[in-house]
Amino acid sequence: MISQQNAGGVQGMDKGTQAVITSLIHMMWADGVIEDYEREFMGAFLKEIQATPEEVAEIGKLMLVAPTEELNIREMLPEMSAREDAFQTMVAMAVVDGVLAKPERTLLDKIADHLEIPPERRRQLLQEVRQEVPDLKEE
Repeated sequence: MISQQNAGGVQGMDKGTQAVITSLIHMMWADGVIEDYEREFMGAFLKEIQATPEEVAEIGKLMLVAPTEELNIREMLPEMSAREDAFQTMVAMAVVDGVLAKPERTLLDKIADHLEIPPERRRQLLQEVRQEVPDLKEE
């Protein structure tokens, strides 16, 4: 299970997009603090999905507090391809700073287990993202 503060979601967004945003917020808080580069990543993601100013403001409020409530994102992403896409987005958030920290790796493994992504497939998905960050360091 993945936790999230105010799990009610963002009005107007489909459940899959809400699940990705929820997971990204959780990933941002994995090390206990949200860094500027994580905010920039979220901003770029919201721009890519063409979030409205109201949605951006609502997501900004969700980012203010570390997630605490349980949320089953697997049910929000019933198709495996959507789960894999969400997982890769979470990996990209985790490595945006060029480092895959141990708490982030632990959370990614937990998320992959929750999303029922087999170990070999999650390694492939992680490798695809790693190719975009050639100097990636792991702690």
